[in-house]
Amino acid sequence: MTNGMENFWDSLSRNEAQAAEFIMERLKDAPWAQPLLLGIRENGGITHATKDRLFELRFGYALHTEGIIPRYEIPGEGRSTIDFGFTSKNQPWAVELLRLGETAAVKAATIASVNSDGIPWTERMLSTDASDRRQSLEGETLKAVQRICQKCESGGRPHKFPVPRDALNVILVDFRTFANKGGDVHDRLHVALGGHYVGDPYRLFWDNQVITGVFDERTPVKGAAEANGSISSASRTRNTIIPESCRTSHSSLRTHTCSTMRRPYARPSQHGRCSLHTS
Repeated sequence: MTNGMENFWDSLSRNEAQAAEFIMERLKDAPWAQPLLLGIRENGGITHATKDRLFELRFGYALHTEGIIPRYEIPGEGRSTIDFGFTSKNQPWAVELLRLGETAAVKAATIASVNSDGIPWTERMLSTDASDRRQSLEGETLKAVQRICQKCESGGRPHKFPVPRDALNVILVDFRTFANKGGDVHDRLHVALGGHYVGDPYRLFWDNQVITGVFDERTPVKGAAEANGSISSASRTRNTIIPESCRTSHSSLRTHTCSTMRRPYARPSQHGRCSLHTS
């Protein structure tokens, strides 16, 4: 488990690690889970370095507890694989997971210090007025859109998801490291749908243009056309982004142009857990 200050903003909590141990024990005899469990063990076990796989572990276990037997690493478009395939209530699903780890820009916007009482502090400031404009909510929002869209394109061709047929195509995003500990509902709407779908106080701009989202046909970033191209005009529900449900204990200060968080270094009390929502 990671204890260092360097991973405070993207930490592996004690609760999360203990939950992973519990899940690995419960899945030790599940045939579908063997490649996933092996990948975790071969890459250091339950550590910060395997958080992507631990995200897959939580999701797979959520399916398992519902009596669903998933298929792990199913064939996708362009010689790719999709993390999970399964059927629930006669509905096929194809689910790709994406953990938004910290960006280089947000790490650069983070400083550590020790106050006069010897207490270590860590502070992160994202501001429109930053000398490096990538160190802003606008920059983080645009980067998140880019990272999600890149899942759908490789070499100018569709990647991961085929044109929707019977299966529901889903990108499940672990949003907990976005900006300051996961942002809020307006941030998630902004990334998925774009600035035209949030209120004026939460609308962000880049080069004097509204930042559009993954599922906005106006979005020009690489992979956006492929993401939208896999959705039929008759039914946009065939491709979905779902933020992983999470609970965090923190406070933040947010204005139109600045998001700041400063707090003494301490292990977060708990992180989120994945749940499956079907209708």
